[in-house]
Amino acid sequence: MKRARTRRVIAALFVLEVLVAGAALAVWQLGNDSDERRGSKPPSGQRLPAGLADIRGLEPRFPSLRPAKGARPVLVAATCLDCRSGDVFGGFMGRLDPDDLPEGAEVRLLTWDGDPEAWRREHRIPEKYRIHHAQSERAAEELQTTMRVGDSGIAFVYDRRLRWYSTFHLGQLDRDGIAADLR
Repeated sequence: MKRARTRRVIAALFVLEVLVAGAALAVWQLGNDSDERRGSKPPSGQRLPAGLADIRGLEPRFPSLRPAKGARPVLVAATCLDCRSGDVFGGFMGRLDPDDLPEGAEVRLLTWDGDPEAWRREHRIPEKYRIHHAQSERAAEELQTTMRVGDSGIAFVYDRRLRWYSTFHLGQLDRDGIAADLR
């Protein structure tokens, strides 16, 4: 009698384990749908902040990018230069060769603190990648507020219509993922 009860409990636990594993697989599958994005997925419909072009003290000025025929996808990254994340991010950007990216994709780096040209040289960041540097604390604060970044070393991919496509945090930086999302 006791053995039969033990067998029923074990069978019930096995069925429960299979159901939990199936539910976990379903949740994982929903989170990793057929979409090829590798970074974090943003809220739908958000666009590249137009206010970047209005920040005084961001040099050179950020252009007024507008969705237009022939527009290109763009990687916009934000980082502090005088911090550890600036070193890590600079090292990554120095290894991200323009030939690794789809033809026509733009890379724009938004930076604050430190010397952007020294940072470019130290990390061998390609000249093709535009650095827009906040020249003052106020400009840096406005930049961080406009981009809604509370931290340093974050990259946003925007599609041809300048819709936010994906986000790569410092620990997620991945050349193949960024290249795929820029396609």
